[in-house]
Amino acid sequence: MSKLDEITIGKYIAKGMMGTIFSASDKEGNKYAYKIGKILPREVKKSLKSEYWRENDFAENLGNKYPG
Repeated sequence: MSKLDEITIGKYIAKGMMGTIFSASDKEGNKYAYKIGKILPREVKKSLKSEYWRENDFAENLGNKYPG
């Protein structure tokens, strides 16, 4: 079971070029922004040439430097 299995998706917040954002929370009451996006088959393999993987890389690195 992953952390994503424990997330409850709430209200719609906004839609952008790369996905739709919803509010979300876990069993402990922590709140999150939950992004759902589509990825093209040619972009499934991780590569920083893809804007999706660059965004994930940025979020992981930023999150590790500034933990909540």
